[in-house]
Amino acid sequence: EESVGRQVEVLLAEVCPQAESPEDCVEQLPAFWGRIAMVLWPGYFNPDAEWMCATEDVCGAPGTRGMTCDECLGGIQGAIEQLLSEEFVSGIVEALSGEGFCGMEEDPELCARVIADLIPAALPALAAGLEENQTGEICNMAVPDTCPAH
Repeated sequence: EESVGRQVEVLLAEVCPQAESPEDCVEQLPAFWGRIAMVLWPGYFNPDAEWMCATEDVCGAPGTRGMTCDECLGGIQGAIEQLLSEEFVSGIVEALSGEGFCGMEEDPELCARVIADLIPAALPALAAGLEENQTGEICNMAVPDTCPAH
């Protein structure tokens, strides 16, 4: 929840001023992003997903070796670059616009339009707002003491 709160702060500062209606964005984005984040992040950072570590050519065979801090930080950077690629941004927009997310919202069509504008603006803003010490913390959450200086 703290992480989602930080994400909302970045989006309010970086995305809402560019929005068609900044006031509506500031009012509605925090709750909306909270719902998006609960679907987006676990879906993207799923260790069993093909684009993460589910294939041996990406991470090597499971349990074959430890991971250094540099390898972990590099992996996070690679995941962020992939997340920002046109292919993944389009896929995320498409997935969130469908039945599994927008289909459950009060106004699915409005939700889909907001997602189509929000995701391409939000993901780069969040990536730019991610500080290096946070990536070390992420590595330590995944594998304790991977990056001892963090």
